[in-house]
Amino acid sequence: MITVLVNENNPVSQDFYDSVINSLQIHRIFCSCGHAGCLHIHGYYTRRVKTPAGTVILRILRLKCAECGHTHAVLLS
Repeated sequence: MITVLVNENNPVSQDFYDSVINSLQIHRIFCSCGHAGCLHIHGYYTRRVKTPAGTVILRILRLKCAECGHTHAVLLS
């Protein structure tokens, strides 16, 4: 799992998640194996998040490392 630190109050919505993900420079993120520049978009999966307003379904980005082959979900703090 790769956690992206979000300094603002984190509203749970697909639009907010997508805006943060679209602003990332994926080629600069380090894999847990220590390499950078080796992560590539591998796909997406859905995740349900319970909020006081109800359940929100998010489409979560997955990255795959070309060096070690591990996959990582990209989640917000």
